[in-house]
Amino acid sequence: MMGPASQGSALRTRSVIRIQDHDLREVFAVVTITVDKEMCKGCNLCIVSCPKAVLAVSQERGKAGFLVPEATNPKACTKCKNCEVICPDFAIVVEEG
Repeated sequence: MMGPASQGSALRTRSVIRIQDHDLREVFAVVTITVDKEMCKGCNLCIVSCPKAVLAVSQERGKAGFLVPEATNPKACTKCKNCEVICPDFAIVVEEG
């Protein structure tokens, strides 16, 4: 099991997502998407795997000189974790809370 990426080398995005449940009460969930710049090689598999276009290529370069992804639309995140599962370098983590 992989732990969260180190905070010193990671891009962290927090977003509050508003969801309606069956009782029409508002439920608030916080999503944290962490990209470890030290581990990311810029393959962009996380970007193309996201069904909600949450991620995009940033202008920030990682340790190896590649452009790393960033969460440009975090409110659309459904926490499906497709990006986390497909990443060959375990460089992205999606957490609730």
